[in-house]
Amino acid sequence: MKPAIRIDNLSKCYRLGTTTGWFRRNLTESIVGYAADAWSGLKTRWTGARHTAKPDDDLFWALKDVSFQVKTGEVVGIIGRNGAGKSTLLKLLSLITEPTRGRIEYRGRIASLLEVGTGFHPELTGRENVYMNGSLLGMSRREIAKKFDEIVAFSEISRFLDTPVKRYSSGMYVRLAFAVAAHLRPDILIVDEVLAVGDAAFQNKCIGKMDSVAHEGRTVLFVSHNMPMVQKLCTRALLLDAGQLRLDGRTLDVIDAYQSLVANEFLVMGRSLDLSKASRWGGNGLARMRSVHMFNPRDRAQVDAAFRGGDLGFRIAIDGDVFAVKAASIYVMDLFDRKLINVNTLEFDAALQLQPGDEIEIEIANAHLRPGRYKVGFWIGDADERHVDVIADAAALDVLPPENARVSEHDGFFRCPFEYRVVRGS
Repeated sequence: MKPAIRIDNLSKCYRLGTTTGWFRRNLTESIVGYAADAWSGLKTRWTGARHTAKPDDDLFWALKDVSFQVKTGEVVGIIGRNGAGKSTLLKLLSLITEPTRGRIEYRGRIASLLEVGTGFHPELTGRENVYMNGSLLGMSRREIAKKFDEIVAFSEISRFLDTPVKRYSSGMYVRLAFAVAAHLRPDILIVDEVLAVGDAAFQNKCIGKMDSVAHEGRTVLFVSHNMPMVQKLCTRALLLDAGQLRLDGRTLDVIDAYQSLVANEFLVMGRSLDLSKASRWGGNGLARMRSVHMFNPRDRAQVDAAFRGGDLGFRIAIDGDVFAVKAASIYVMDLFDRKLINVNTLEFDAALQLQPGDEIEIEIANAHLRPGRYKVGFWIGDADERHVDVIADAAALDVLPPENARVSEHDGFFRCPFEYRVVRGS
């Protein structure tokens, strides 16, 4: 049986920089561009200097020599970091852009859901866009009418069906766009990260629909940074990195490889971590976390890693207006941003009362994390939980197997007993 999709040595190259030649994007760019070209020509004539850069210096290969096949009825996940080439691959498959070289073969009709509002005309109503999208997929008006009620029921936006879609929220766009793409029976359904816009209930609904689409013998390509969703939906996955196909195999194996790739990007949490140059998110700037060190609460010794099921302590030093800091929080996430532990001093219903030179210690008891690598973030705020300073991805935290304890399996978000204290400055 022939594959639903066959990709051979697919490559896509872009030239970086401004537009040159006669075509410019607007009047300002045209004037500036022509002036720069003229000055460059005069400079070359006067000095005899010529541009010696290699002709390939401004070339960017978004994809390079990617090859794979997808069987009919297979659900394949495509994962990778931002800029890995995932969206470029889907645009090539959707015939939105042409490859620089290589070959694409597919069997049947393709429906693509690459970004919010793809294929929708903003001035048309939801009802009109359903028919227009169906026509673009090659469906007859009778076929669209037969599925119309199912599409509307799935999207849950019947009240706004005769409203121009330019007035829709991003969530409404996604609901209707996915409903159209999934119900008008494409042979190949391509879904990008767009489902992240929808709420959790609608995402689960979409997963169920894509699962049923696959069981009907249709093919699904699914791009997402949500690894639990990829694991639940896909039996096979592709890992893209820097425009190349790094791994093609079982979903769990590919996710593990991706996790290892991501883990190497973070500074590992050790005995002491300098936060002065860390990337910050939000905050009012009144105070900043200067450093943090990790210790074992049992003997107060500084440590480089945590043990599964063991206690864990952090000591945070602060610069600036410490009087503005009334609360502190530490959270631990897996490498796919699922929050596993989150402790906040405000759970004790008492605001911190810091003095200049004070530091904050937070101890987490019985951290039941599986051995592996996690991300740890730190937050300080006021009594109303407004941000003073936030470092979302401060470092990677290594968790080792338990020393002598037998610990029950624990997945997902859970609460840990913890305590805190203010350490008075000398």
